[in-house]
Amino acid sequence: MGTPPPDPSSGRLLFEGFELRLDTLELTRDGLPVKLQRQPARLLRLLALHAGSAVSRDELRRQLWGDETFLEVEPGLNFAVRQLRRALDDSFAEPRFVETLPRFGYRFLPPVRRLEDGVLPPRAEEPPAAAAPVRGWRRRAAGALLVLLLLGTGGGARGNRREARPVPPAAREAYFRGLYLSRRPGREAEAVAELERATRLAPRFAAAWSSLAHAQLGGFSRPAAQFAGGVEAAARQALRLDPRDPEAAQAHRALGELSLFALYDLRRAGAELGLALAEEPRSPEAHLSYAKYLAAVGRLDEAIAEGERARRLDPASMLVTSDLVWFHYLARHYDEAIRQARLASRLEPRNGGALFYWVLAAESRGDEVAALPPARALAALLASYLKAPPPPRFARLHDFWAWFAGLRAAVGLSPADLAVAALAGGDRSAALDLLEEACRQHFGWELPFLPYDPVADPLRGDRRFVAVLRCAGHAPPGSPI
Repeated sequence: MGTPPPDPSSGRLLFEGFELRLDTLELTRDGLPVKLQRQPARLLRLLALHAGSAVSRDELRRQLWGDETFLEVEPGLNFAVRQLRRALDDSFAEPRFVETLPRFGYRFLPPVRRLEDGVLPPRAEEPPAAAAPVRGWRRRAAGALLVLLLLGTGGGARGNRREARPVPPAAREAYFRGLYLSRRPGREAEAVAELERATRLAPRFAAAWSSLAHAQLGGFSRPAAQFAGGVEAAARQALRLDPRDPEAAQAHRALGELSLFALYDLRRAGAELGLALAEEPRSPEAHLSYAKYLAAVGRLDEAIAEGERARRLDPASMLVTSDLVWFHYLARHYDEAIRQARLASRLEPRNGGALFYWVLAAESRGDEVAALPPARALAALLASYLKAPPPPRFARLHDFWAWFAGLRAAVGLSPADLAVAALAGGDRSAALDLLEEACRQHFGWELPFLPYDPVADPLRGDRRFVAVLRCAGHAPPGSPI
């Protein structure tokens, strides 16, 4: 019987002073750790295992993302190659490690030696004046331990070139307070203040900059001009500090959501959210954000599939559940939207998103009787949140929408929110006025989804509505809707 082939997930690969563990994907250079995110590390493992051979982009896509992914892989693969070259100190123009094969793929250039676990790598010759081998080993081990300790503090290390810096305790405390507050409704301003304090105390704290970018999004409850610049600056700072840090993926997600929900730049949204998902394929937030982009460009079945992936990764997420109700509503799967909303409301009666789209799905199906119970529940929930008197028991859905529109001052409803209420109440003229206002201010996350939203059906073909869709990133001038 022949010798079985080695396990592709065990052992180590050695090349040009680097060592890559095949199981954990840890990369070191001369005994010191080199920071590399998981997808670029998987790319390195795949290329190095085929050193000297050409590997096609299609094969890389299949191995790294799988055949059934709905992700637009090209931006993610390009990003992974760039990160790998940075980690290896490689050059595109004069490659020593990763050679680009135009219109085909990549080739790993240096010879690679594979060692099984338990086998020591070959030791380089010590020069005559060097310390004894045991002292050299201790010196390298001490250096590696120091780097690991510094990396563990959260400082923004950049490969093996930049000195890692510990984060002061006061900055870390402000960071954790900011994270906590950012997840509490109505406390976004406090979260931003704490995270800004963290970045002042530790200017190289990439995670704080990335979280600050997310906190400044503020649920898109203001016109874009009031927060877009701050989000952009904080996210870019996180990426400048260390694009290989896992927090960089979160910065890409902040930029993608800003582009989608406030700037109405769908192309940029897809690129940024694709990068975030490529870097963090196990993140439910990344899957959900990418699902929203898919919905905005009309790929609703794919959006639902991405939403289901997010739910599998985080079954307890109320946000994922309510967004799945929304995706089914946009896809005009009204019965499924209502079924999912009922399930979500039984599990969490305070899931306002599920209640809202339950109302719209039932109304779009023409069943006002079925829409009234979730409308009453949603009104009671909003009144409780605002500490307002209980709302009247609505006899008609029209009365609920009129009451809902009256909440603008209390809860900061956007013009687009009010336009939905106006459309649901049958007031086309008021809805168009509000949509145009939302467009001028870039204040209304709903705008990119209007081409598919059933509530907007009465406006199809209206020239003012066509202009709103154009503003929201859809349909160049002269294109039919």
